[in-house]
This record gives sequence, C-alpha cells and structure tokens, in this order.
Amino acid sequence: MRVYQITHPSDLKEKPAPASVALGNFDGVHLGHQAVIRQAVRRADEQGICSAVMTFYPHPKEVLGLVKMPAYLTPLPDKLDVLAGLGLDAAYVVQFTPALSMLSPAQFIEQYIVGLNIKQVVTGFDFHFGHKGAGDIHTLERWSGEQADFAVDVVPKVKQDEQKISSSLIRSLLNEGDVAQVRALLGRSYHIAGKVVHGDKRGRTIGFPTANLEPLYPYVIPRYGVYAVYATCGQERYPGVANVGRKPTFQQAEAQISIEVYLFGFNGDLYGETLTVEFIDFLRPERKFESASALQTQIKCDVQKAQSILMDSTNI
Repeated sequence: MRVYQITHPSDLKEKPAPASVALGNFDGVHLGHQAVIRQAVRRADEQGICSAVMTFYPHPKEVLGLVKMPAYLTPLPDKLDVLAGLGLDAAYVVQFTPALSMLSPAQFIEQYIVGLNIKQVVTGFDFHFGHKGAGDIHTLERWSGEQADFAVDVVPKVKQDEQKISSSLIRSLLNEGDVAQVRALLGRSYHIAGKVVHGDKRGRTIGFPTANLEPLYPYVIPRYGVYAVYATCGQERYPGVANVGRKPTFQQAEAQISIEVYLFGFNGDLYGETLTVEFIDFLRPERKFESASALQTQIKCDVQKAQSILMDSTNI
C-alpha cells in the first residue's frame, strides 16, 4: 500500500492515478469502517482503478481544541498497518490543520476529491466535511450529479446487537474494561504497543517479574484493572496478564499510570524491546491489597483465570 502524506494546500507534484476512495477519519478501523473500505475496494475492482482510503491526522477534534489530550484507538502508524491488510492500493493521509478546517464543502471537493483524481467516493451515511461540518453525503451526491466527474456510494450504518458500531462506543467499552466486546466490534483485539522500560522491579520480588510498558503513541487506555493478554515481541507471541493502573498497593493515588505485563513462562530480557499487548478479557478491577503477600495470592488466581481464558481457541 502506497502512502501519500498530504499537507494543505496539497503539495503533490502530480495527480495520483484514478481511484475509488473510502473517505473518513477511521479511528479504530472497526467493522463499520471496514464495510466502507471494502466497498471502495469492490468499486475499484469493478472499474479497473486503484483502491484507496483518505484519512486525516491529527484528529480534527484535537486540532479544533475539542479535546485537551489526544488519545487514539489507532494512532496513525497502527492505522496504516491495519489498512494495509484490507487490500488497498493507497492511503492519502491529509494533515488536518486549522486552515483545512476553514475550507467550504465546495473547496474541499475541488481540492481533495477532484484535485486528487478520485473517480469513486465511498463513505458512511453520517460523514460530514468542510467548515463546521457543513458538507454531508447529500452535498457529495449533488456535486457528483451536476458538477464533477465522480460517483458516490453511501454505506448504511453497521450494527451489532441493534447498536451502531462507532468509535465512541468502542471508547466507552474500553472505559468499562469490556475488551471482549471491543474485539467483536474491531474484528481484532485492541492493542497497545510500547517500549519496555525499567520500572520499580517489585514484581520479581513476589515471583511475578513484569515488563513495564511505555506506550509508543497516545492510546486510549482501558479501564484500570487486570487483563488476560497476548504480547508480541518480534516474531514471538506470549500469553500473559497485564495490570493497567496506578499500583495502589505500593504507590500513591496520584502515581503515574502504568501498564505492566507478566508473560507466562518467559525468562528473557525485554528491556528496550517493543512489545505489543493485545487485550483479550477483563479479569478484575485494580484494587489496593493489605500486603505484598495478599497481592501475590491474588496474582496467582489471576494467572490461573487468564490461562483458562487464553486456552480457549476463540480468543487466539
């Protein structure tokens, strides 16, 4: 998949090839997003043109000051990895800026659809674009029929259990710790990639040495608690348990958030390595224990429960 990094105004020296493009922000690349993307790929195959996706970075809400601290379900490198697995030929990553946000719907269409040689637009039913979201699917359809040489497909809402699949729903489920349901909506496990750094090394004193993870990007952090996980380092994938939170047994309440992972049967040195942690199931909330011994007893129970969950082939 070829990636075009586009700033505003577009600095591409030549037009890309004619393409069928899935248009949207696609944070999470969940099953609803995938329905839009797969329709763009189908249309590309039918018309003998390239298949592509157009996404925006940073998130518009971040640039417009609607959120104080950015947090992504799929930071851009992760998003591109997922998109590359969906059969796309290209990705247009448009840098979202205040200037871009001021474009009228007509200006956006002229510069980023017509200007990029897009012949087929595929988007979700609730897509908005242009200054203050003034453009919508009806705007695209009017231009398609009257002023420009592109067609429009609108993909209806994708639901599961009568609920619309959305990035906001997934964020809410992560806040509840329901990573099993998140997996069902993403079509894959939610993950956080990070560098293994030195921690307080207290885990090894109670028989459970952990890898302390420093996230590579500003991820959405799941509910504080203990999870059954898989962790990948290089080509190796290990089962384990992860604790997300502030380690209240040993730390003050305002301590920095940590992600610690205990890998079953692993005895090597991971310091400095990149570890990708997949959250499979929620085991229990984080809580303060009276002693290190009480915590050790609970961790043994956590490990047994996680092993039982991870032995289920549907969670692999």
